Amino acid sequence: MIDFFLFIIYFVAHLISKKLGHLLRYIIYRYCVLYDSKLILLNKSEIIYGRVVKSNKKITVYPKNKLKRIGFLGSLSNSLLFSDDFWKSAPNDEFDIFLYEFLAKGYTSNKRLSNFTHKIFVGYYFKSKKDRVFKDTFDYKSVAKQINENQIDLLVVSIETLGRFTYSKLFDEITTQTTIICINAGNYPYFHPKVTYQGQVQLPPFWKIIDKVLYSPKKTKIEQYLFIDNLILYDKRDIKVDFSIRSSFEEIIFVHGNLVKITNIEYLTIISALLEDNENRKFLFMGFENKVLLDKINAFFEEKGQLDKIEYLGAYSQKKDVNGKIISKNWKICKSYLNKSAVFLNSFPKTSGSARIEAFASGLPVIDLVTEHKIKQTPVNEYVISSTYKKEGTAYSLVEYLALSKKVFTNQSFRQRIIEEQYAIYDAMCNEKIFWEKIKKLIPESKSIDFTEGKVHPK
Repeated sequence: MIDFFLFIIYFVAHLISKKLGHLLRYIIYRYCVLYDSKLILLNKSEIIYGRVVKSNKKITVYPKNKLKRIGFLGSLSNSLLFSDDFWKSAPNDEFDIFLYEFLAKGYTSNKRLSNFTHKIFVGYYFKSKKDRVFKDTFDYKSVAKQINENQIDLLVVSIETLGRFTYSKLFDEITTQTTIICINAGNYPYFHPKVTYQGQVQLPPFWKIIDKVLYSPKKTKIEQYLFIDNLILYDKRDIKVDFSIRSSFEEIIFVHGNLVKITNIEYLTIISALLEDNENRKFLFMGFENKVLLDKINAFFEEKGQLDKIEYLGAYSQKKDVNGKIISKNWKICKSYLNKSAVFLNSFPKTSGSARIEAFASGLPVIDLVTEHKIKQTPVNEYVISSTYKKEGTAYSLVEYLALSKKVFTNQSFRQRIIEEQYAIYDAMCNEKIFWEKIKKLIPESKSIDFTEGKVHPK
């Protein structure tokens, strides 16, 4: 019924105006992203929109490369996924590697990428909402033309903000039988019938991958794609990982990332209790400046009489230089506190992502809270980033969260167990060689299979 309804609204909208059809698609997309349990709706919407528009071109060329060709597409030099070490460890002797990089104004390309067949395309970050909805963020026809000419066997696409709907237009134009992998550090896949594999670290609450099929809490499933557990790589940036266990630390609670995640009153109440325990203790935090959020945080601690025990340290840009190093001076400040603080308190109910992995890599203990919800009156533990689940330092109630947060300051063996477990998780998620091995296993044999119509792919 939903399929029929979506088809009618898209069909009617496109009869009136292509822009209206696109706007309706954008509205559904935004709704599904904000309420990420609506993945089924997002998938249906994308499939039906494609059927109405009829812009997805047929596969006509089947590569038969003796030396397999792997392509990478995205903001490669400034990605959250690909580090300088990743490109350094590339198996050049085993494959031909092609890079298709989006580079926005003010950003720099990593000079190491010139070791490969490397093509730069201009990317656009639009400021106005209207432009962000209706304008393409890169010249998708030029990118597709290059991919088609190169006859890529496997294309790894890093899904980022810059791509938005332009990725779909690009995939429409690909006419070679290229196996496409979409990798997303967020918690919703990128749906298009030419995509074969989906890889991401974070799924919506209660969703699970079983035998490469994505299941919702209600057991409905998405099976047009092959979902690969933990097919992800986090860029650890230039953090020096020595796997050491530091016994000394300063009385500092440190967090960085999105300020909106740390404005939860229950979370701030835990921090306030920890500050009360020790007069020398401080709460230091970083994140892109937002006056409304900062005022809210400051007002909370002012009411508690603890305003002098907290400090906002600003934010850092993720822009990198030609050597793949973050330019911002504030990044050095962030790294220093990751190295000398006592604890990183993971926010709740929305948790930290890459910031938490950076704490893991730095040997800084992280305390997490697994919140509990009910599905059909049955209590279910929600831990969104299941691949980063820890046995140590994970609480299941606010009382336990506070107790573990206090314990990490005083119990050295407890700290050590947390840190050791975190290093193991970090290695699984940030080891470039492991990720390359996962990618190599997905390179297809030469077959004449047309994925254009979105049929279930062979497993």
